[in-house]
Amino acid sequence: MKKHIIKKRYGFLVIDGEYYQVDNNKQGAMVAIPQNKTHVMIKIERAKQMATKLRFSLDAEKVLTEALMINFTDKDFDKLYKQLFESKINYKPKTRVHHCVDMKVGNTIIPIVN
Repeated sequence: MKKHIIKKRYGFLVIDGEYYQVDNNKQGAMVAIPQNKTHVMIKIERAKQMATKLRFSLDAEKVLTEALMINFTDKDFDKLYKQLFESKINYKPKTRVHHCVDMKVGNTIIPIVN
């Protein structure tokens, strides 16, 4: 049986280097619709150009404050605060991109864009 390498990149499913748009059919099954790789690469490049131009207008503090206020219970909120300000471990926050955009601090994941 042939093995396939499957990844997710900017909302596309990538199977063995080929790009697919993921959709659900009426029966609830996941459907992978083949996409033109050249078109996808152009779209990704243009999205990066737009992101570069728009990032200076982004108020990161507002975005992260909103994400922190919405996504955590009081217990998890306090745990994250302690990780960032009271722990002897120097956690290095890292922005991650996959099915959503989030930030990982230690074992805590802050969803930013679902």
